[in-house]
Amino acid sequence: MNKNILLITDTLPTSKDDYTGKYILDQLIEVQKINEGFCTVLHVNPYFKNETSFDYIKSFSSNNLTIVLTKILSFPRYKFLRIRSCLFVLQKYLYIKKLIAKKNIEIVHCHNFATIGIGYYIKFFFKIPYLLTIHGREDPTVLENNESKIHAMKTFFSSASRTIIVGYV
Repeated sequence: MNKNILLITDTLPTSKDDYTGKYILDQLIEVQKINEGFCTVLHVNPYFKNETSFDYIKSFSSNNLTIVLTKILSFPRYKFLRIRSCLFVLQKYLYIKKLIAKKNIEIVHCHNFATIGIGYYIKFFFKIPYLLTIHGREDPTVLENNESKIHAMKTFFSSASRTIIVGYV
């Protein structure tokens, strides 16, 4: 495979003892084994959180992996998901457009429910297909359904090119 991938996540491990986002690191390592294209990781972090060092992850990477840090307007984790995602893409529109052009992004891969709205709006504005990976270890608030969240999830899932489910959801 030779695709340039933009992976969007809100969690990555920062040390060998940090298991937060370990499954995403495992997946990055495996993708690098089968993909000769470039992988750019867009780490989305709320404005109120401090910057994080990703030197640990970079030690696993090859020359075709870039990690980019960016900030997002923070609402409660799954409230206002569509609005927050759209505002993020609009706020970062030129930045995302340049990143897509510079890295020649062909596929967007979103991890977990917190980032799938961003993939949806990138597809909407930039016409790039997106994949979803949903992990069985999702935050318990994923199970707290309400009408607007269910509607947003149906929209995001139906628009995705592919959905990958790992573990029990």
